[in-house]
Amino acid sequence: VVMIGSSRGATVAAHFAAGYPHLVEKLVLAGLNPAVWGSPDYPHADRLDMEFVGRLSTAMAAEDWPAVVRTFIAQIAVGEPGCQKLVEGAIRLWSQIPRETVRNFFKLDDPGRDVSALLPTLRVPTLVLHGEHDRNTPVELGHWTAERITGAQFHVFKGRSHMLIATAPAEF
Repeated sequence: VVMIGSSRGATVAAHFAAGYPHLVEKLVLAGLNPAVWGSPDYPHADRLDMEFVGRLSTAMAAEDWPAVVRTFIAQIAVGEPGCQKLVEGAIRLWSQIPRETVRNFFKLDDPGRDVSALLPTLRVPTLVLHGEHDRNTPVELGHWTAERITGAQFHVFKGRSHMLIATAPAEF
């Protein structure tokens, strides 16, 4: 298969490719966040939007999942002109997801979130895609990810943020 994962889906794709390399012909990782925010070895921590991380963490601690969703969706669309309808639709869609599923999506203590140690083990042709203006996962993390995967190629989406599939479908 050709595995294509975006954001948390890229985490799943990296785990699959590491565990079943004989089944993966090629791997595409878009907007991968390779580590857990706030961990001591988080790469390029200086590039994180700490105001966003603080707002999200506060809403998560209060288990205010509607606020978590609004904060997160607004953040991943920052820098993408003309995305207001996409943001509104995403918030409506996420609001229909069971709260336990949303909570699990944002769960920071999930050991599977940190794929940084897996990256050097990937042995399939890999393309790492990243938005130039991604404020959820800074573009430096895309470069960092590609540098750790032998032979990986890196492509930056100029002027784009985190929602590459939705905001730049032709280029994607």
